[in-house]
Amino acid sequence: MRLDSELCSLGLGSISSLSEATENPFASTTTPATLSMDLLRVAQSGAVGVFGLLDWTTKGDKDGCVELQIANVGDCSAVLFSTVDDSGELKPKRLTTPHNGSTNVDELRRLMLEHPDDKGEDLIRNGGRLLGELAPTRAFGDVRYKWTVERLQEMADYFGAAVDSAEKMTAGSWAGLEAFPSPYTSPPYLTAKPEVTTFMLKPSDKYLVLATDGLWDTLSPEVAASLLSRLNPEQCPATRLIRAALSLAPGLGSLSHRNSTKEDSRLASLLLSLPPGVARLYRDDITLVVVEFNSPTE
Repeated sequence: MRLDSELCSLGLGSISSLSEATENPFASTTTPATLSMDLLRVAQSGAVGVFGLLDWTTKGDKDGCVELQIANVGDCSAVLFSTVDDSGELKPKRLTTPHNGSTNVDELRRLMLEHPDDKGEDLIRNGGRLLGELAPTRAFGDVRYKWTVERLQEMADYFGAAVDSAEKMTAGSWAGLEAFPSPYTSPPYLTAKPEVTTFMLKPSDKYLVLATDGLWDTLSPEVAASLLSRLNPEQCPATRLIRAALSLAPGLGSLSHRNSTKEDSRLASLLLSLPPGVARLYRDDITLVVVEFNSPTE
């Protein structure tokens, strides 16, 4: 929460000075105005994350066990993979629930409790998006959904949108958006408060995968379990999962695709070769960490 508070404070108090200092806030200079503009860009952008903490505790009856704490903000996910029998086959267990308005009923209920004067159909709409715009209901940054009306009025005026109108902003990270989300009567609508859960690991637990939705939207945990079950000793688990997600081509994002095991290595190579400005049109960014647990030997 402190990290998010610091992110959302970047550039505060400098919008008016930006307007006075330069007519082109995006000019390549080292003026204080440009520095403030760079800080505002950071505050305007958003990020989600999932965090895992392993604790080798010696308290009470948990002596010798490993405690796993998972903290999640947004639509990243943590999945634990464990053996079910002597065959070595792995079974996935989802440790987190994505914070979104399309599948998470608890998040919708939380938003309605925090904003009783807003209707549920106004809070979540356009395919489950917060205020019709944002997919995750928890995130770092994204001050468009956190700042006060007064602060957003300053931003709207600076970025070319008239206050109290449907005119769209013409510059900045919010270019093309209206001056304010709607409704915007009781901000903040977005929080970075993590959902924290605790688990006790067992000897049968083999892998923990922490990954962004770019992986899980294209690769189901069940397919990931199958891939990890057949991993060669020389293969890197993270690389194997990423290339599989990029290789499972047809019907990107569809349920049938996410449960498919038909890979196309040429497609993976092609998608990885796309330049940054083009790649986003064809694939989502993928970030993941794989933790491999080794069972203690006798």
